Amino acid sequence: MENKELQKRIGENLKTLRKQKQSKKNKNRYMSQEELAYDLEMSPAHLRRIEKGIGNPTILTLLKLANHFRVSVMFFLEDHQEPAGKERKGS
Repeated sequence: MENKELQKRIGENLKTLRKQKQSKKNKNRYMSQEELAYDLEMSPAHLRRIEKGIGNPTILTLLKLANHFRVSVMFFLEDHQEPAGKERKGS
Protein backbone atom coordinates (compact mmCIF):
# COMPACT_ATOMS: atom_id res chain seq x y z
CA MET A 1 0.00 0.00 0.00
CA GLU A 2 1.29 3.43 -0.88
CA ASN A 3 1.83 6.11 1.73
CA LYS A 4 -0.90 8.37 0.32
CA GLU A 5 -3.45 5.54 0.40
CA LEU A 6 -2.57 4.78 4.00
CA GLN A 7 -2.83 8.45 5.00
CA LYS A 8 -6.25 8.64 3.33
CA ARG A 9 -7.45 5.50 5.13
CA ILE A 10 -6.26 6.80 8.51
CA GLY A 11 -8.07 10.09 7.85
CA GLU A 12 -11.32 8.40 6.84
CA ASN A 13 -11.28 6.14 9.88
CA LEU A 14 -10.53 9.06 12.19
CA LYS A 15 -13.36 11.12 10.71
CA THR A 16 -15.78 8.20 11.11
CA LEU A 17 -14.89 7.81 14.80
CA ARG A 18 -15.07 11.54 15.47
CA LYS A 19 -18.50 11.79 13.88
CA GLN A 20 -19.75 8.91 16.05
CA LYS A 21 -18.76 10.75 19.21
CA GLN A 22 -21.15 13.25 20.77
CA SER A 23 -20.05 16.85 21.25
CA LYS A 24 -19.47 17.93 24.84
CA LYS A 25 -20.75 21.43 24.05
CA ASN A 26 -23.82 20.56 22.00
CA LYS A 27 -25.36 17.14 22.64
CA ASN A 28 -27.25 17.28 19.32
CA ARG A 29 -24.04 17.36 17.27
CA TYR A 30 -20.99 15.20 16.80
CA MET A 31 -17.58 16.13 18.13
CA SER A 32 -15.86 18.89 16.17
CA GLN A 33 -12.27 18.78 15.01
CA GLU A 34 -11.52 21.65 17.37
CA GLU A 35 -12.92 19.75 20.39
CA LEU A 36 -10.94 16.65 19.53
CA ALA A 37 -7.75 18.64 18.92
CA TYR A 38 -8.20 20.34 22.30
CA ASP A 39 -8.75 17.00 24.06
CA LEU A 40 -5.61 15.56 22.45
CA GLU A 41 -3.51 18.70 22.97
CA MET A 42 -2.75 19.08 19.27
CA SER A 43 -3.39 21.85 16.80
CA PRO A 44 -6.71 21.81 14.95
CA ALA A 45 -4.77 22.40 11.71
CA HIS A 46 -2.75 19.21 12.23
CA LEU A 47 -5.90 17.22 12.97
CA ARG A 48 -7.57 18.62 9.82
CA ARG A 49 -4.58 17.54 7.72
CA ILE A 50 -4.74 14.02 9.16
CA GLU A 51 -8.50 13.76 8.47
CA LYS A 52 -8.01 15.02 4.90
CA GLY A 53 -5.40 12.33 4.33
CA ILE A 54 -2.57 14.78 3.74
CA GLY A 55 -1.09 14.74 7.24
CA ASN A 56 1.30 12.06 8.35
CA PRO A 57 0.51 11.17 11.97
CA THR A 58 3.27 9.84 14.17
CA ILE A 59 2.82 6.60 16.07
CA LEU A 60 2.42 8.69 19.24
CA THR A 61 -0.45 10.61 17.62
CA LEU A 62 -2.07 7.34 16.56
CA LEU A 63 -1.70 6.06 20.14
CA LYS A 64 -3.37 9.19 21.51
CA LEU A 65 -6.22 8.81 19.03
CA ALA A 66 -6.60 5.10 19.77
CA ASN A 67 -6.70 5.74 23.53
CA HIS A 68 -9.18 8.58 23.13
CA PHE A 69 -11.61 6.49 21.06
CA ARG A 70 -10.83 3.22 22.89
CA VAL A 71 -9.81 1.36 19.75
CA SER A 72 -6.57 -0.30 18.74
CA VAL A 73 -4.03 1.55 16.61
CA MET A 74 -4.73 -1.09 13.95
CA PHE A 75 -8.27 0.28 13.62
CA PHE A 76 -6.87 3.31 11.79
CA LEU A 77 -4.93 1.13 9.34
CA GLU A 78 -7.76 -1.25 8.47
CA ASP A 79 -10.21 -0.85 5.61
CA HIS A 80 -13.66 -0.33 7.13
CA GLN A 81 -15.33 0.69 3.87
CA GLU A 82 -17.46 -1.98 2.23
CA PRO A 83 -17.74 -1.98 -1.55
CA ALA A 84 -21.26 -1.24 -2.77
CA GLY A 85 -23.39 -4.34 -3.14
CA LYS A 86 -20.95 -6.61 -1.30
CA GLU A 87 -21.60 -8.28 2.03
CA ARG A 88 -18.93 -8.85 4.63
CA LYS A 89 -17.95 -12.45 5.27
CA GLY A 90 -19.70 -13.85 8.29
CA SER A 91 -22.70 -11.51 7.94
